Amino acid sequence: MKTLKVAALLFLAGSIVVACGGGSGTGPYFKAAAPTGGGSSGGGGTTAAPSLVLTLEDITGVPLPAPALTGTQNAVAVARVLDAAGQPVPNVLVAVASTGLTLTPATGQVITDASGIGRVQVRPTDPFASGATLINAASSVAGTSVQASIAVGLGAATASLSTLTSSANSVPAYQTIQVSVAATLGGTTPAVQFPVVFSTSCGTFDPPTALTDSVGIARSAYRNQAGTAACSGTQTLTANAGTSTVTTTVSTQGPIAANIVFVSATPSRIYLSGSPGVSQALLKFKLVDSNNNPVQGANITLNMTLRPAGAYLGSAAGTTALNQPTNADGTVDVAVNAGPQPGPVQVKATLDSNTAISNVSNSLAIASGLPVQRAFSLSVSKFNIEAWSHDGIETTITLRIADRLGNPVPDGTTVNFVTEGGQVVGSCSTLGAASNNTSACSVTLSSQSPRPADGRLTVLAWAQGEENFTDAGTPTNNIYDALEVFEDLGQPFLDKNENGVFDPGIDVTVGTAAGTAACPAGSISVPATCDGGWGTALVRAQAVIVFSESDAFVANATSMATSGPNRCSMAFTLQDLNGNPLPEGATLAVTSVLGGGPGAPASADATFEAFGLDGDKVPNTARPGGTDHSVTFSNCATPAAVRFKLVVTTPKKITNIFFP
Repeated sequence: MKTLKVAALLFLAGSIVVACGGGSGTGPYFKAAAPTGGGSSGGGGTTAAPSLVLTLEDITGVPLPAPALTGTQNAVAVARVLDAAGQPVPNVLVAVASTGLTLTPATGQVITDASGIGRVQVRPTDPFASGATLINAASSVAGTSVQASIAVGLGAATASLSTLTSSANSVPAYQTIQVSVAATLGGTTPAVQFPVVFSTSCGTFDPPTALTDSVGIARSAYRNQAGTAACSGTQTLTANAGTSTVTTTVSTQGPIAANIVFVSATPSRIYLSGSPGVSQALLKFKLVDSNNNPVQGANITLNMTLRPAGAYLGSAAGTTALNQPTNADGTVDVAVNAGPQPGPVQVKATLDSNTAISNVSNSLAIASGLPVQRAFSLSVSKFNIEAWSHDGIETTITLRIADRLGNPVPDGTTVNFVTEGGQVVGSCSTLGAASNNTSACSVTLSSQSPRPADGRLTVLAWAQGEENFTDAGTPTNNIYDALEVFEDLGQPFLDKNENGVFDPGIDVTVGTAAGTAACPAGSISVPATCDGGWGTALVRAQAVIVFSESDAFVANATSMATSGPNRCSMAFTLQDLNGNPLPEGATLAVTSVLGGGPGAPASADATFEAFGLDGDKVPNTARPGGTDHSVTFSNCATPAAVRFKLVVTTPKKITNIFFP
């Protein structure tokens, strides 16, 4: 009501200006007040000035006596520019502006014609708005600005929609039909460029809002698809324009199932309940039609066709079959839970309405998950490193671990390490199972103090696992049964003196004792720490790493002796000052060979031919006593007369040894 009062006052003010201002032309208009100065009109002393007259016409050119627009009604703002003598001014720029109206041209700028008139088309931007707005016009005549305004009332459209029609009454899945509706103003006049909003109980419209055409018809396309799924049943289609709403119904057909697809098992390997690994997997199946589109709301029966004892579906232990409807994307998910036994798992999905449509899962297995002693394998990148006199020399220790079936253990299985010398990373966590790779982890051992007096240090690795057993059932069941043979393990220890038995006061224990029972002969355990029963245990492995010294020494050298026609050879042991192997990769070379050849010793020399035994490089080894090598010479007539120099090269030193 307040808006209408403002519009009335503005209109009244406009009428007063018209009455007072005079001017040429027909219909109501606003004329700018004459600027002062600039000349005289004679007799009365009134100064003449240029002016701008603004009127509003309908699109046929008929003046609108009460400026007002309703709904999408179009009109023309007519701006007439006059000079000081009241004559039309052609070819000047007129700028028209307004709020709430859409202008054509969009800039609102036009050039006056020979009659001094510029025309700009206007229409309400929002056909449902009501109230009032101003149209402003401005120009310039001989450097003098002129302007005028006109108040325009806005009335909300009262469009009426006719029957909503569709090109078909039934819509197959993922198909499209055409929908149209006529809109009129006042019941008879077509509503042109009028927005109509389309909506539906299920499905989509494109476009959701359409403008009526030149005869008042709005059109859109309805598609039987909501998200990734198709609709099924009767759907209501709605068209709305302002306060006018019409509806119709169509029958939508859901997709016809054609196939069940096994999508995934996440993860593809799970572990026994109670093991350190994940013990539940999610299987996903998808029901699709012949075009591979999803089928929603169809009931699927899921049944375990292959499983180890104790494995089950869903949330209740013992469940081996479930029935579930497909989701909007055509999928159905089911949880598979591991029990106490390992083995493969297979789930069959069957469509209830057509049991010929089914599929089975793959790629899912239940593994035991716990490391066993026989599959706890330790390797060392370099057993003999040049570390006796140098800090920071490194070697890598790697554990490759499997469960009792030879499957990877869960990622994140922790392996612990201790050493009697140098520095070793305290633990590592396995990787590989999730990526269907082998399960392993590695740590670095670096040289520093302390250094054992003999240059030999033991490294022990251990992890929580279970004891080996012999599955002797017929058939085997992959679980331990009473009376089956097993390996009883007690408390691990770091065997510093490498004699294979625990020596109190010398060796170091780790972990805790499993019990107080005697351990079997040959057990790598602290005595009287076994429990006499199969179960979990600390699995363990250890290795000896040598901190090799750089100087080379020879031991156990044999005499040069004939080893074939015109051939001779000798053998020797190469070791460091602690009697250990030299650093891995140290090279051997023979030079300066003298004597031993045919004839006088001074006139002929034997010829070095090759190294034997461990060859010309120190192997990767920690065996006590060093490495064994031999040299062979050809053209050798007098073995005892052969003289030569052995050059031993490590990364940090060269040693020359002369024979004899």
